[in-house]
Amino acid sequence: MAEQDGGKSGLDREQALGWLERDEKMLAKITAIFMKNMPQQMARLREAMNGDDAALVEQIAHSIKGASGMVGASGMKQESAKIETAAGAKNLDLCRSCFRNLEIEYARVMSSLKERA
Repeated sequence: MAEQDGGKSGLDREQALGWLERDEKMLAKITAIFMKNMPQQMARLREAMNGDDAALVEQIAHSIKGASGMVGASGMKQESAKIETAAGAKNLDLCRSCFRNLEIEYARVMSSLKERA
């Protein structure tokens, strides 16, 4: 279940802690890395789509999917999985459509993480 905010944060802390065997310190470290690296990853994904590089889009989307899962950002994980699949099928139009949803989820997650920092 997502946090007790009606899912507005885009985060599921309990899910993230479950992956990390309830290690709060590890979650804090992973979250800090996520916050530092994700802006660059999102920019790289956008650039790869603009360059029509389906293989690179697939690779970056896969990375975002994994990182999102580790911090409990399930909406980001779902949208990046859609992009990864679409890129594998060389459907960059669908990637671009899904990217808009990913950006929305990303903004929610980053806003919530910044509030906690």
